[in-house]
Amino acid sequence: MDPVEAIEEITRGGADYTVEASGAPVALRQAVDALGSGGTCALVGAPPAGVEVAFDVNLVLARGRTIKAVVEGHAVPGEFIPRLIELWRGGALPLERLVRTFPLAAIAQAVASARSGETVKPVLLT
Repeated sequence: MDPVEAIEEITRGGADYTVEASGAPVALRQAVDALGSGGTCALVGAPPAGVEVAFDVNLVLARGRTIKAVVEGHAVPGEFIPRLIELWRGGALPLERLVRTFPLAAIAQAVASARSGETVKPVLLT
């Protein structure tokens, strides 16, 4: 099933919020299209310079959708980092399930693992 259709079905009309963190133009288009009325898409991922994304401007206007650029999390580090630590300690932020390290020589394996969805955040070690 198409991801946008699946989200619309699950949410009965579209998501209140979506986050695009991959930098893939197709994912940004889907994140915007999956919004319901008044929904907001947080744009986190950065594609290469010069990449453009097309979307239906009339749907954005008619449904009151917002696309919001998020720069470095728009967080106050002195508040945000302690909160993340608190979530991690409480078991609500399972970093050990999200992050996997790879030696630099295994960069191809890291990329394949991320593309397959096996790893959420591959980290290369030198």
